[in-house]
Parts: sequence; structure tokens; C-alpha cells
Amino acid sequence: DSDGEIRYCEEKPGVSNLLSIYGALRGKSPEAAEKDFAETKTFYASLSDIEAHTGSAEFDYLFKWLPYQTYCADFYGRCCYGNAVGGYDFRSLLDGHAMLYCDPPAVRRRILDAAGHQFRSGDVQRLWFPPAVGLCAHEATDRLCLPLMTAAYVTYTGDFTVLAERIPYLTEPAPPADSRTVFAAAEPTKKSDSVLEHCKRALESLSATGAHGLVCEFPDEDGDGARRDERRGAENVRTTMFLYYVVGRFSSILSDTDLKLRYATWRKRLADALDAAWEEDRYVRQFGADGRAVGAPYDAECALDLSVQALSVLSGAGRPDRAETAVKTALSLVDFKAGVVKSMDPPFVVGRDTSGTAALPPGVKDNGGQRTSKAVGYIRALYALGQKEAAYKLVETINPVRHGKTDGDNYRVEPYVLADDVGAGRYKGRGGRTWYGGAASALYACFVEDLLGLHRRGRKILLSPAPPAQFKEITIRLRYDCGYLTVIIDNTSAKGEWKTIVDGIAYNTNEISLTHSIAGKTVRLKRVP
Repeated sequence: DSDGEIRYCEEKPGVSNLLSIYGALRGKSPEAAEKDFAETKTFYASLSDIEAHTGSAEFDYLFKWLPYQTYCADFYGRCCYGNAVGGYDFRSLLDGHAMLYCDPPAVRRRILDAAGHQFRSGDVQRLWFPPAVGLCAHEATDRLCLPLMTAAYVTYTGDFTVLAERIPYLTEPAPPADSRTVFAAAEPTKKSDSVLEHCKRALESLSATGAHGLVCEFPDEDGDGARRDERRGAENVRTTMFLYYVVGRFSSILSDTDLKLRYATWRKRLADALDAAWEEDRYVRQFGADGRAVGAPYDAECALDLSVQALSVLSGAGRPDRAETAVKTALSLVDFKAGVVKSMDPPFVVGRDTSGTAALPPGVKDNGGQRTSKAVGYIRALYALGQKEAAYKLVETINPVRHGKTDGDNYRVEPYVLADDVGAGRYKGRGGRTWYGGAASALYACFVEDLLGLHRRGRKILLSPAPPAQFKEITIRLRYDCGYLTVIIDNTSAKGEWKTIVDGIAYNTNEISLTHSIAGKTVRLKRVP
């Protein structure tokens, strides 16, 4: 045990050796150890406030255990097989999208902690070990995680008080503008700012644009320092779309009308600039310092980038006709037989990529393999376009249970958790890193918000389901502070508007107030011609 003392335990019929050892180490009987084990299983099996039963064993399994993967590996464990870092990744803030359904106060604490690892410049420690020893880099996506998750938390809970919490910045060393990444210790400043100001600083630190009016890349974008000479003056289309989206989400929780107006004007400039990024039937990935596009149809490498096409829809930044065309074009990146959604194609071999992706072997992760979080983004874009059947077909395509059943010998990783990446090309269908990576949180949010159509807004919930035709009836059990609410989605009819039925009375609204009076009741959703 932890005191270095050897303890002996007696094996008992019906009790596993592992539980016998646990009981001996804790000074408990085998029966008490079994009780602890049962309580632990119950806790983890009901992490989320939402239970769903669709009749599909594969979907129901994944829906039940994605919160467990997020909770244990991403949010708290921060590690997996082959990646036992244990540090806090700034981007893991986005795991809060699933954790909101499990533990909103934990998301609030993580927001405050992340704000405390921001520099005055808007840079952040992209990876840190408490209290503040970590990796600092000029990187755009990391910065945007704070205002995005803060907006998501406030929208979900209605808790605006988090915006007034005062948090200090970190002192230097933030990396100088022309440096590579820096791993160092930092101290909190004496002066603190509200979380609101921290979020504004993160957004406004990305106001610089290049020749096309798109957001400029930083020398150390993606944190690996690769091809830094080509990165100066480069413009990133994906970052521009992401910034447009986050500014919009953050504006939705602001009360300052002047600031909202200024942000709206800013967003319009960004959207207008994206016209320059359109080539034939797709949005390009970026523009190099020489003005040449990366991700155009005539490129020998990276002629098509998945996440940019998906973000053109999800962000709302792309023109509707072009965004729909871009998503249709990106369907060519899906290999249904292998169960892989490629992040781009063809992969870089020697290319001009300014994000360092070319350092990866062709067919691995972002370099032409499946980065599962990006695949989920594409699925969500299909849902946003109303293409629910196509979206669910891709859900089945990336489901690890399917991989385990149809190609387990090649997949080679656990079929009961979502892999962060899956190979393509010579590594076609080969599972990569599992457990840790953020994809589980993204897919769970997709299931709840897009497929089941549950949107929590403080004390209210909005219902707008988009189930596939094969799900004839879905039963949802929603836990909230007053009790439980059961929602039954009747999907037997393919046409008509959704009607909300409570106590036999149909209402022309999709909004339910989560009050004491609704606790214990059943709400039915049914299409009425």
C-alpha cells in the first residue's frame, strides 16, 4: 500500500481479485468493496443530465459513454495511452461543451482558471502545469477558446456573474513577436481585470488583417515553429471564420449596445473579406505571404480543406449559396468504406503549408487523415443545412463501435471510445490516439444539440430535433434542479411541423420552462401536417 506495508487479502468466491485487493488496501470487506464499485458505476453511468434511448444499440452506447470519456480523460485526467502529459491544455476549455451537461460549476471554475493563464497581449499558456509553468506561443485558436466557452456557459446557465469575476493576467515571459514558443514559469500580475475584459482582450488581439482583409497568422501558429519564414504576412481563412463566429457568440451575452454595434461592424468586414477566399466550388485554406492561395482546386497538395468548408456554414460567415456548395464539395473527402472523413486531400508532401501540418506523414491526422473533431464539425454543418440523413450516415461512419465490428484487425484501438484521429492513405482505417483529444465532447454536443435538438437557455429549453428516419421514437430523460422531465420524440411521420404536447394539449411553441410545475411530466413532440 502507500505506506510500503504488504497486506494480504483472502480471495472470496463471487468477488473479483481486483476488488479483494481494493478492499484490503482500504481496510474494507469484500462486500463493502463491491458496494463501492457499484456506486462508482452508477455515478459514471449517469454523469450527464440527459439520458436518451433511440432503439439503436450503437448510438445509445456512444451517447451514454461519451460524457465519461470527456470527464475522465479530457477534463480531469488530461492524458491517455501514449500521451501522459497531465498538463492543462488551453483548448481543453472546449470540453466544457459536454461538461455543461454534467457539471456546470466545474466549467465555471475552468473558465476562471484559464483566464488566469492569459497574458496582457491576449496570448495564453497553451499548455500549463499548476500554478503557471507552461508553454507560451503566439496562437489564434487558443485565444478564442476563452470568449467562446464563456459565452456558451452564460447562455446555458444564465449565470452572468462570471463576467464580473476579477482575475489577474500573467506576467512575462510571453514570447516576443519574432520568437519561437517559450516554456517557462510565470507569475500573476498585481492588477486584475474582469472575465469580460479578459474575453474582449482575447478577441481584439486578433484585429490585425492582411492584404485580403483576413486575419493574419502568427509566426508560431500551431505552436511548432515550422516554416516560420513563410508565415509572416500569411492570412488564415479558417481563423477568420472562427473569429467571426466567436465574436458573434460573445456579442449575444453583452449588454453594452455600443460594443455590440462595434463588433457587428467588425464581423461584417470579416465576412466581406471572405469573398476573396472563394475559388470555384470551395473556400481556400489560407493565403501565403506571397499572396498565393493554399487549398485551391488547382493545388497539387491540399486542394480541399474540410474544416474551412464546414466553418463556412457553422460560423455563418460564408454566403449561404457558397457555403452550401462548399459542404457539398467536401463530401468527396469521405471514404465510407474505410469509415474515414479526411481532413484534407491530397496531403502535403513537400508543400507550402503555413501551419506546420506538412511535418506529419501523409494520411496522418490533419495531413490528410481523419481528425475526428473536424469530422464532427462537418457533421454539424450538414445538420445546420437541414441534411439530417446525410449527417447521421456520417455519424455511423465514424462510430468506433462500427470500426470494431467491421475492421477491428486494422483499426487496432479500443472500439468503446472515440478516437481523436484515424488514418488514411497507407494508414487507411488505422485508429490513432484514443480517449484524450476533445473529439468526444464535440460529438456529444452534436448529438444533444443537433440530433436531439435540446438547447438549454438558463431556466428554459428549446426543442428542435432532427432525428434520422430510422429512429421512430426517442425517449429523453432530462434532469434539472426541480426533478426530471421526460421528452418523447415521435418520429413516425416524415412531414409536418413539430408540435409540443403536454397533458394532451398541443402548443405552438418549442420552448419549455424548467419549473417545478413541469417536473415529473412527459412532453411529446410530434409532427403535424
